[in-house]
Amino acid sequence: TRFADKILRDQAAEEGAERELPRLTAFLRGDGDGAGGGGHKTIFTSRFAWDKFQSIVSTVGGPRERQRAADLRIRWDITIVEDCPSVRVCALAKTSRFGDRHQRIFGTGDTLDAITVTANARTCRAAASPGVQLAAFIHAARALTERKERAVSVRGPAS
Repeated sequence: TRFADKILRDQAAEEGAERELPRLTAFLRGDGDGAGGGGHKTIFTSRFAWDKFQSIVSTVGGPRERQRAADLRIRWDITIVEDCPSVRVCALAKTSRFGDRHQRIFGTGDTLDAITVTANARTCRAAASPGVQLAAFIHAARALTERKERAVSVRGPAS
């Protein structure tokens, strides 16, 4: 599939070379991550992160992406918790790389003593700079592309 946007082309090429979902699924199941393996992890999400995810999917997701997102919470038995950022994360100065939403998401994970699953390595580095190490599993970023794929197939590939 061809995309007019370079970022989407690059992500498609990365995905073609190495699929990200199997790696992410293995982590969530507890396979091969040093956590003792067996059975999937208990999965929590902050209210803010869940609401933001739902907003993104409803805004830019195609029909199949929206359906997979709807199935996600049930499939993985995800528990939504109210935002409860830790004191140490709230003490970090807000910057362009670490703002309120990062405090809410990563801080809630920190309060729960949980590993935050994210594609945002930049935020983890920003927190580490003043000395706060966040527990995170960094995965490759993947955009919702179904609508863009359909637009290309209807109009034809970009030149």
